[in-house]
Amino acid sequence: MTDEPSMDCADSFSSTAVPSSSYMMTTMIKLDLLAKSKSEFTIEHSNADLSMNNYLKGCKWSPDGTCILTSSNDSVLRLFDTNDIFNLSNEKSHTQEIEESGEIKASLKLYEPELIYDFEWYPFMNSNDPISACLIASSKSNQIHLFDAYTGEIRCSYKAFNHLEELIPAFSIGFNSTCSHIYGGYQNSTIKIFDISRPGKNYEDVKLENNNDYHLKGIISFLAFSSSTTTSRLYAAGTYLREIG
Repeated sequence: MTDEPSMDCADSFSSTAVPSSSYMMTTMIKLDLLAKSKSEFTIEHSNADLSMNNYLKGCKWSPDGTCILTSSNDSVLRLFDTNDIFNLSNEKSHTQEIEESGEIKASLKLYEPELIYDFEWYPFMNSNDPISACLIASSKSNQIHLFDAYTGEIRCSYKAFNHLEELIPAFSIGFNSTCSHIYGGYQNSTIKIFDISRPGKNYEDVKLENNNDYHLKGIISFLAFSSSTTTSRLYAAGTYLREIG
């Protein structure tokens, strides 16, 4: 690891002035590779095209820090136990040895029938409480699934339909700050709110495009919820048309 910048150099980077090129510097930080996983992402499907184009789309730590959840193009969610990572790093004393041979394996795989759009841990997840060990996922042409993070089974589903009574997918999903509801972002500037205790076709529609206070157009591509107790009822939504509200 490199030395920290001197005080004189740090002082030159003030917020009120743009440093000249003579003051520019790069701090190099050496990171040790604790573990890796590559062969784990070989294709799980029989589709030959997918087998040549599998790649990671997302990676999220569990709220209690005990595992990592990944999403990949083969429509599989993989759960990696951090104990396996630390055990491997203790066995391998050098990064080069890990690069050559050390790989961790997924302790659990969760399968969706089609392309995964979004996934999210239950925010109060704790591995010591099996009931709380769960997550939600949405995929193309399917409902929102609530998965058990221990068994991989689908505990329940949350379904949304259009005006023709056709099942429609959520492009983005998330839990509200109290974890009492699941929010889903859909086409036509629509958010659907599901009571987590009432799976199935039970939801409230929020239409953002026609709202007098909020005008968002297009597919709701992401949702973010405030973790502050003073703003616990607030959340942000964005669209593929570069709008946020």
